[in-house]
Amino acid sequence: MNNYQLLITNYQLPITDYQLPITNYRLPITDYQLPITSYQMIKTMQKRTLLFLLLITTGLLLAACGGKQPQIAIEAIDTDWGHVVNGDILSHDLTVRNDGTAPLVVESVSTSCSCTSASLTPMTIAPGETGTLRIEFDSGAHGPDLTGQLIRQVFITSNDPQQPEAEIELSVFVDPKTS
Repeated sequence: MNNYQLLITNYQLPITDYQLPITNYRLPITDYQLPITSYQMIKTMQKRTLLFLLLITTGLLLAACGGKQPQIAIEAIDTDWGHVVNGDILSHDLTVRNDGTAPLVVESVSTSCSCTSASLTPMTIAPGETGTLRIEFDSGAHGPDLTGQLIRQVFITSNDPQQPEAEIELSVFVDPKTS
């Protein structure tokens, strides 16, 4: 039996010697795995960045499409006021409606010329509610000699993301004053 055990001991030496090259062989595999790990980290970061951008884009699209937003609607965009004698003042009321799902906040109401004035009441319109836009035109503001076809605009600046500035165009023919 002693001979047999000695033989096993001698047999184990080559196995131990054989394991050294395997250990040495594993080092290049470990070194080779470092670039793969770096590559995988870069790919993971790229995937996370793309996922983040996708989430941001989706959020913005949902906010634009499905989120609560105001939407301005005006009764008549183009209005023909017909004929007026120079010196007369015309006024018209138009309905401004909020067809959106968030409050419509009107930041300003302005006109293209000082002969025209406009005001909106109220300046904040709840969803589904209306306001009144009062427009006045002074045909004599430019003096008694100005006659003929005139076109003026009213601008409404609001928080409507689809139409931040609504424009109403009015047309009037100023006739000369008869004495």
